[in-house]
Amino acid sequence: MNDVFFLEGRTITSSNEIFGGVSSESIITIINCNILISEVDIPSNISAVIFVLCACNLPLTINSENEKTELRFEYGNIFKQVLVGGDYDRVIFNSTPLFGRVKYPRDYKPSKFSVISFLKNARANRLEFLSLISNSIKCVGAAKDFLIHEANVSEDVTIISSESNLVSIRSLETKELHFVGDFREIHLGYKFNIGTLSFNASTNRMQNVQIDMQDSSIYQQLQIANATDSKVTQFIIKNAGFKSIKNLVLHQSLLSCFVMSNCDLTKTEVSFINCKIDDLLME
Repeated sequence: MNDVFFLEGRTITSSNEIFGGVSSESIITIINCNILISEVDIPSNISAVIFVLCACNLPLTINSENEKTELRFEYGNIFKQVLVGGDYDRVIFNSTPLFGRVKYPRDYKPSKFSVISFLKNARANRLEFLSLISNSIKCVGAAKDFLIHEANVSEDVTIISSESNLVSIRSLETKELHFVGDFREIHLGYKFNIGTLSFNASTNRMQNVQIDMQDSSIYQQLQIANATDSKVTQFIIKNAGFKSIKNLVLHQSLLSCFVMSNCDLTKTEVSFINCKIDDLLME
């Protein structure tokens, strides 16, 4: 059983003000606080840290050594830059108007982050971005499951993976979305609007990519590059409507399978540059 502590309406100038005197396995919720520190080290006895209606104008690095720890950012937060490092069970940036099944109050506001970075030394079973507003998201660490749902990221989302994992992205608005590295599965769909979408499969372990273009658009370029093992990498694109993809480029790649299903490419510029595809299917 976890003890529960609330820290509310304070100006935080040291980590000790958050965790000092807490020795039991505990959940700490930080509400309506102004954070004036640049680093938070979560003790191993803390099972969850939750931020609600907090503000921080400094780059804030958060570290954890407990792989069972949960880090949550709920509604109304305004952070300049959040850098997440260390071990976690779940890391959640959530601005949906529900917490569990409980509605937030009428003054609900989504959280805003200039930059969110999941650092190279970070590991989590699940990394989630739900209904948030940000300028940039950069994920370099290892997350077994990566989820984005209803996010507005004004500049770019970059996901660099060194381990086989699952990525699911729904309803994303951003100028650029980049995938680099090892991915077991990538699912992209449901009303997304992306300028440039790129896949760099140079590590040979980007396996199954499925893109559902229903009610979605890629208004600059979809690029697939550097897949070098035709037995591994396959791409499926479906439901691309008239003008929904401006430019499709396959570059320097060997693919086991490339499928275009129910797609209208009448207004799409298509370029295959130095590619080999075992099975090209147009359905």
